[in-house]
Amino acid sequence: AVGLDPVFGAFPKNVYVFDFFHKLADSNGKLPSTYAASSGDSHPNANATKLVAPQFVTEIFDAAMAYETTGIQQRDDHMPSSFVLEQNFPNPFNAVTAIQFSLPHPGRASLTVFDINGKEVARLIDTDMTANHHHIRFDASRLASGVYFYQLQCDQIMATRKFLLIK
Repeated sequence: AVGLDPVFGAFPKNVYVFDFFHKLADSNGKLPSTYAASSGDSHPNANATKLVAPQFVTEIFDAAMAYETTGIQQRDDHMPSSFVLEQNFPNPFNAVTAIQFSLPHPGRASLTVFDINGKEVARLIDTDMTANHHHIRFDASRLASGVYFYQLQCDQIMATRKFLLIK
């Protein structure tokens, strides 16, 4: 299928990619004939699926458990030099959005969501955090459509941003 496979750039850190083909490819990047659909078709056959399917299930389960049990993922970029609260993405959003922030030093951090009237509707973080870049997934499916604010506070520093939930 020369030239027919899609070409993708780098995936975001919160996207897990299972590369079926490269689990089977030899050192030359070719699919061994024992795993090919036929001599003229390099798509994986049933033997390939039997070999790779358990790996797929295990890796997806492990990735999902890591995401669900931590909730907060540290990015492995360089250490931040300043306190930053990024705009959530996507915005506006429907049910789920991502919030990223950077802490230049460790400290007690809280990330809170407020409705338009200033009433707290969710406390996403209230714990000691390391100095690093952080990413949290916010599931707002239980909230009504509208404008909300999220506020990050660490020690004496505070930042607030606005987002729009549309259902």
